[in-house]
Amino acid sequence: MSYTTPSVNTTTKIINTMASDIVRPYTCRVDLALPTPTHAQLLQDVLSVDGELGNKIVKSFAIVAVSPKEHGVQDVEGGADLRVLRIDFAAADAKMLRVAVSTMYDMMIVALKCLQEFGSE
Repeated sequence: MSYTTPSVNTTTKIINTMASDIVRPYTCRVDLALPTPTHAQLLQDVLSVDGELGNKIVKSFAIVAVSPKEHGVQDVEGGADLRVLRIDFAAADAKMLRVAVSTMYDMMIVALKCLQEFGSE
């Protein structure tokens, strides 16, 4: 997980919404390595259902392949890339970012426990 604080010298992101343009200088990226592309897709489908209530925060989902060394993993069968569910957040204020990321972790825990208990079928 990475967090960047806004500074005077950096350009802040402006994300277009239907209602208006809102500056969202607080960003966070969460990468979750999963064993298979199917697990990554299932988790993305589950977590992306609910949108944010307001327009002060936005989140985006992507499934990316990264090298195991990038995530500090030593042993991967056949040197295969890891399947990572990447969630990017951008918020207008730090509190909204904290709440959104915390809520996402809570939802990820429930979804991962379900996958562990019932499998991915």
